[in-house]
Amino acid sequence: MPRPSRKLTKEQVEEIRTNPPRVMNTAQAGAYIGFSTRTVGDIIRTDKTFPAKRLRRLGEWKILLVELDAWLSAQKRQPK
Repeated sequence: MPRPSRKLTKEQVEEIRTNPPRVMNTAQAGAYIGFSTRTVGDIIRTDKTFPAKRLRRLGEWKILLVELDAWLSAQKRQPK
């Protein structure tokens, strides 16, 4: 059975940016931080500090808003 589409409408993206949910999937997290869903997936695979948790039964990634905000703050403090 194929997974449902992760494509978000412009209205959904704006809603996520102004009023983000406490628990997000990769599409929502991407909209929140300004990346594509694929880029978020790549970050999850390559950056072990990214705060994503995989739901075992569904194989879907979930990201907590407070952990994502903390990760973003840590990324800004690191020298490029």
